[in-house]
Amino acid sequence: MMRRAVSVVVARAVPVTCALVVVGPAACASAPKARPEPTPTAAAAVIDPGVDSGMNVDDDAPPPPPKTFAEAVERYRSECPAPWFTLGTPQSLTVDGRTFAVAGSTMTLTGDQLAGPLALGVVGAVKDAEPETRENLAKAATAFAAAGVQVVLVPGDLTGNETAVIGPVVAMLDEVFAVPVLVHSGNYEWTSAFTDAVAAAPGLINLNIVRDVDLGGIHLLSLPGYFNRQFLQSGACHYDPDDVTTLATYAKAIAARGETVVLTSHGPPTGRGPGALDRTPDDEHVGDPQLNTLLEQGDIRFGIFSHILEAGGRAVTDIAGAQPLVVSTKKPMKTPVGRLYVNVGSASSFGWGMNDGSTSRGLSAIVTVDGSGGGSGRVVFLPLR
Repeated sequence: MMRRAVSVVVARAVPVTCALVVVGPAACASAPKARPEPTPTAAAAVIDPGVDSGMNVDDDAPPPPPKTFAEAVERYRSECPAPWFTLGTPQSLTVDGRTFAVAGSTMTLTGDQLAGPLALGVVGAVKDAEPETRENLAKAATAFAAAGVQVVLVPGDLTGNETAVIGPVVAMLDEVFAVPVLVHSGNYEWTSAFTDAVAAAPGLINLNIVRDVDLGGIHLLSLPGYFNRQFLQSGACHYDPDDVTTLATYAKAIAARGETVVLTSHGPPTGRGPGALDRTPDDEHVGDPQLNTLLEQGDIRFGIFSHILEAGGRAVTDIAGAQPLVVSTKKPMKTPVGRLYVNVGSASSFGWGMNDGSTSRGLSAIVTVDGSGGGSGRVVFLPLR
């Protein structure tokens, strides 16, 4: 499937001829990546840091904000989650018929581009670019198109242990889906390799760097990476308590405005009971308790996760009680609920043993969120093989 061209302009309406400035620094076909040049002055004096020059230089002062998104991607290439920032010059991004205003860590869908509730296609833990997994994604793409999905989300673990396969997996996602694909790291991806791969794919948006995508009053907030260093691969993304606290404050402000927040993170919160999103086959619960606090303090009523894989294909309305919803393609969820937390599992064709004794060879989901009346959501899971 061939993608349509992507255009990016800065706020002053100066056209940019690169393939996709907003998702990465690698863009222009005929010119190398631009780097800032020093501005010449009439009298360029050499300042010796050991000599009092009369200038009060604060070596600890933070650097100025990035001027462009390409500069931000280069600056935060190896940092995950990226810090919150504001661009010196806002930009406009159009990809697959959707136009976003890019202010830095935030992107806003411009105009009235979404008709009705947000339909979000989700494929988690893709893991590999094998032909069978590509077939799984193609099947998901067909189902997503039939359901009117407007955006696809991939909440971490695009690859397994080998960082060399990040590029092929990212390219596969770009080729298979004809709508914008929002991706962030899980506990495996080497951050700099992930950044570079996504930068080369014009249809993908890097949620390690873009932390808030406003889809018409429904905000998709990302917490990329994983909390437990014991299960992080070398160079992978780790979020800490400060990242969680900051996001909770940010989410609460959005909810206070009467808008809807959907959290995307790789691992789920801590649950209880056999239907919990974080239950392992040996009946342990390994979710992050910080996320429970985040959901409560940030008034976040909707969440999408893809780990723990054995608990995939499950949805709950109450994280603490973990009473599962009975949802499947044979019994779709018809009545929306005011709170909904989903573990989509893995889209990979590799056989994975599930908590119920079955074997999954690929799962996906369609999560529909209506932001009106305080917000409501529903989910349907789609077996892919």
